[in-house]
Amino acid sequence: MLHTFTGPPDGALPFAGLLLDGAEENLYGTTASGGSLGYGTVFKMNMHGKMTVLHNFANSDGATPYSTLIQDAAGNLYGTASSGGACLRIANLGCGVVFKITPK
Repeated sequence: MLHTFTGPPDGALPFAGLLLDGAEENLYGTTASGGSLGYGTVFKMNMHGKMTVLHNFANSDGATPYSTLIQDAAGNLYGTASSGGACLRIANLGCGVVFKITPK
């Protein structure tokens, strides 16, 4: 076992698969809930289990990311969140977003 999620602050319910950054050998993923605001996270983890939260979703920028991330040649991460965003048609939770994260 590399890491056990704790809800706040690092996230919970990691449904999606992991993305391996072959250049730096980091794993990237999402949690569908938890994080500092409760709407999920994007995280980076090294092969020794050290985890860093790269983004805490705030609902306005997305929530509940279930998708596996993809990475472009510049190292940016892309994914989808199943709720959140500006559209409030579905029970005031939002209609979802496509997001971009630039890892630090």
